[in-house]
Amino acid sequence: MTTRLQERLGELAEEVRVVDMYDRVIRGSRRVTVRNRVVASVAAVVVMSGTAVGVAALLPLPVPPQPSPSVTPSPTPPNVDIRDAMFEVPEFPGFPGGDSWCPAANRWFGDGYVRAGGRADNAISLRMIGPLVRADIDGVPGDEILVELECTKPLGLTRGQVLAVKITPEGKYVSMDFVLRSPDHATFMVHDGSVRVESGTILVDVLGPNQDAVVRVFDLQTRGYAYRNGEFVQVSGPTRFADPPASYRRVDFRNVTACVALPNPRDGVDTGVTRIIDGKGVVTVAGVRYELTVVSSAIFTQRPYGVMLLRLQPDSGLPVTVVNSYRMYDSVPVPCGVDTTALVGIDGATKVEASGGTLKVTVDGKVRTYREESFGSLRWVSSA
Repeated sequence: MTTRLQERLGELAEEVRVVDMYDRVIRGSRRVTVRNRVVASVAAVVVMSGTAVGVAALLPLPVPPQPSPSVTPSPTPPNVDIRDAMFEVPEFPGFPGGDSWCPAANRWFGDGYVRAGGRADNAISLRMIGPLVRADIDGVPGDEILVELECTKPLGLTRGQVLAVKITPEGKYVSMDFVLRSPDHATFMVHDGSVRVESGTILVDVLGPNQDAVVRVFDLQTRGYAYRNGEFVQVSGPTRFADPPASYRRVDFRNVTACVALPNPRDGVDTGVTRIIDGKGVVTVAGVRYELTVVSSAIFTQRPYGVMLLRLQPDSGLPVTVVNSYRMYDSVPVPCGVDTTALVGIDGATKVEASGGTLKVTVDGKVRTYREESFGSLRWVSSA
């Protein structure tokens, strides 16, 4: 993605042990015992009327071995994590004329990364993102692995897709195909960690098509895909993205896809992405789920800023009130980005206003005035 929206989720590689059980059928032979009364000693020779009769013990006949029942072997888990494995990756889609940044080739990944071309200081790369998802998606015994994969050039030019990889009975990784086969676009901004499988359908949250240089389309959608007749097809969800507003001044904050930011003591803010409809939404930030309400919003006329006053109610605990600020331009009218900031300590706030370069927040009936910490910083400090 052009801008990383959340911290990378922890890597997850499942280890599965497969044990083949064979039923052994043992058939015992009938033992025939002939009891003979022997006079004087065992195996004696009795002479009667000049005729010798030999008496011998009858032994059981050997039984030929029976074939074991036929058992179909289960795929053996590879000895290495797919993040540190070599396997063929098909040509990354979305490049007309065969001019792919990441052409088909055997790729040897190390910690989920491999250089796909270019110089070491200007490399094109393939990178695995987010947790791996393991599920049966083709109806054939044995699971497949779904990998969120990005093909990236320098300067942040990125193509996103989901690759399905099969595990052979011999325990090898074999690529099936890319999953996100939609009629409108070939690659997408995939919402990190959103890939999952429900009732045989692969569900993926996408934020828009990949866009070079600027992001105008920012429209959170859930699309569903299935493997049918040897290929992936879209089976649910929208097949096009909403057109962006002509100007950031026309953004409707009550009906928008937006980043939601909360401060953390480590490195600034934690963010989540949600689709807000009629001022309501659900967002997960730093692993906590919140019910979201847009209390108030404002757009600056002299600076390309937009602000939202949000009330976030976690599943348990007290609500959080926060003002999120966004740097927005007519060329990038999306409420999200590296400049998203959060202002807290305003419990009881009911309204935000933009006046020139000043932010006004009404708290418990009193207006608090904030100014930028430094010009263009989007960090607000009290001017009282």
